[in-house]
Amino acid sequence: MALPRVQPVVPTRRKEPFDHADWLFDVKYDGFRALCHVEPGRPRFSSRNGHPLDRFTDLAAEVASVLNVGEAILDGEVIVADATGRPQFYDLLRGWLAPAYVAFDLLWIDGVDLRPKPLSERRAVLRGLRLASASNSAV
Repeated sequence: MALPRVQPVVPTRRKEPFDHADWLFDVKYDGFRALCHVEPGRPRFSSRNGHPLDRFTDLAAEVASVLNVGEAILDGEVIVADATGRPQFYDLLRGWLAPAYVAFDLLWIDGVDLRPKPLSERRAVLRGLRLASASNSAV
């Protein structure tokens, strides 16, 4: 079964800072927003506009190899971090360091569309995924 075409959830921009218990806040990692499509034999990344991110095919394969799922669509960012763990956008552009994927949402898993569920529930499912042994921190 082919994975469905999905659009990532668009962040809400606010003019003024605020805090509220009903809202979830994410760090901007200064990378490329990317959907990770996990399918047997065909892991890949796409941009939020649906364009293939072929440059990161090896990373997509690594992410797929550590997830114990048949099919999934994750939302996150492809980043490059320096020795201190700080994201380095220009190193990502130049390809000087190995990229990593920071997944912050799970949109689809093994035939189940999770998008109608609240983000807090999707994140709980994402956190609950059992990961296979990984050689580094791809996810």
